[in-house]
Amino acid sequence: GTKGLILFSKSLDVAVYRRDNDTDKAPSLIDVAGGGIRPGESPFVNFSREAKEEFGLDISRDMIVYARSYVGIQNPKNLTWFLGAVVPEELKALTKLGNEGTELIIEPYAEYLQREDAWDVFQNRSCEFIDFILT
Repeated sequence: GTKGLILFSKSLDVAVYRRDNDTDKAPSLIDVAGGGIRPGESPFVNFSREAKEEFGLDISRDMIVYARSYVGIQNPKNLTWFLGAVVPEELKALTKLGNEGTELIIEPYAEYLQREDAWDVFQNRSCEFIDFILT
């Protein structure tokens, strides 16, 4: 699958959400956009579909400024992807909680990276993306 962080261009706020309480993976933790890949989907198509479902945002290919593959968490034989999107600030007002989760959170990236209630593996990958953007 593909996960990724959505970063708003001027404020450097991020869009994340609190996962459902009854999910079997990381219940109630703060998570980034993304999920399982469907047959025939590229990482970009997977991420853009998930961003639309989870946050109501249309992510275009030119907004993706970072992509890195990792060994799969559940199956080390598979590759997973982490993407970083920098989106226009105006999209912040259009961001809404979609079909997953219990809470939409838009906050400064530094606050997200310090959260103790975030899914740490994706928080760490987000940190790598932020370091890439800021250096």
